[in-house]
Order: sequence, then C-alpha cells, then structure tokens
Amino acid sequence: MGSIGFAPQTFAGSACSLNLEWQSSSDATVTGYALYYGATGTPLTNRLNAGMATSVVLKNLIASTNYSFYVVAYDAYQNESQPSNFLFYTAPAISSLRLSQSTAGVMTVSFRVAPTAACHVEYTDTLTPPNWQLLNSATGDSNGIVTITDPVPAPGGSRFYRASVP
Repeated sequence: MGSIGFAPQTFAGSACSLNLEWQSSSDATVTGYALYYGATGTPLTNRLNAGMATSVVLKNLIASTNYSFYVVAYDAYQNESQPSNFLFYTAPAISSLRLSQSTAGVMTVSFRVAPTAACHVEYTDTLTPPNWQLLNSATGDSNGIVTITDPVPAPGGSRFYRASVP
C-alpha cells in the first residue's frame, strides 16, 4: 500500500479535544484508515477506525497528558500499511470555561483539568483594569471535571471569570 502522513497543519486542540488530519493514500486498494493513539511512552493500543475520512476529532483527552499518534491505511482484507510519521501532542492543562446561569441568577463555571489537579477560579467586575479576586479553589474530579458556582453575580452588571492551574 502507498504511504500516508500527517499533513503539515496536523492538529488543532481545544477543550481537551483534538482535530487530526492526514494525507490520503494514492493506492487504489486502500479501503480505509485507522488512527492509533495513546499516552506517550505506552503502547498505542487505542484504534479509531476512520473509514475513508482523512480526519478525526478525538474528545475527552486528559489535560496535561502527552499523546502519540499515527495513521495506517488498510485494504479490504484489513491488511494495514506501515505507520505514518508519528505525531506528538500535549493536551492543554485546562480547557475553555463553560458558563451557564440559572434562573435564580447563580452562575456555574465548569471546565476540565488533569484528574485530581488543583486549580482556582477568579472573577472581576471590569476588565479596565481588571481587579481579579479569588472565587474558589477546587480539585479536578477523577475525570478532571471542575464545577464551581458563583452565587453572587454582579448586580445589574457583568462579571468576568478566569481559571488557572498552578
């Protein structure tokens, strides 16, 4: 089978998800592609069948974890090509914040970090200039999910939030 490789602009990640793209094979016997991946330094036993697609989106990557990836092409008999070049990626330490406000005015701030990672959320009522104040400290649960509520949003105004991992 022909060779395949990751495209020059191979990935874009956010919120612990990753979009991977690769070049298609010119071999007419190719009937699909499979992505192998795992934490760097461990066997790459996770296999994602992409069919004839030349891109996939992986979700729920673990924050601050180093990953390795490669792609193979396969034929109708499931014979796999040699692996593509390896790609290395480190998932962000923290995802984007998701905000949701209840009808009672309570703001919920949620995001992902590495499982059991310590973090904190700060707020400010203005960005000109910001005066960041600690809202709460937290630890990611076993899945890295953090949810913090702000029971006292700024009356009649805006409140801005940021989170960090030390």
